[in-house]
Amino acid sequence: MIVLQTILLGVAMTLALYFFGYGITRLLLPRAIKGFELLLMPFFGMALVIVWDYSALWLGFDLAVATWALVVVGIVVMVVALMK
Repeated sequence: MIVLQTILLGVAMTLALYFFGYGITRLLLPRAIKGFELLLMPFFGMALVIVWDYSALWLGFDLAVATWALVVVGIVVMVVALMK
């Protein structure tokens, strides 16, 4: 049971990193390396989450509220990237 939970947690974390990295990768990645977009999405997502959460903690915000705000920002950036 613990193995299944570990695998599902890893899959959920990977999907979350793709979610957070999708919009910012599509907006910031130069045309020369657009072919690596799918590979770079989780890294951009991880960088976004780290910078966002560190900034929120440094400013004294509650991390749960900051994470929900990041979800909203991720959705907005994703919509802007899709409309571009």
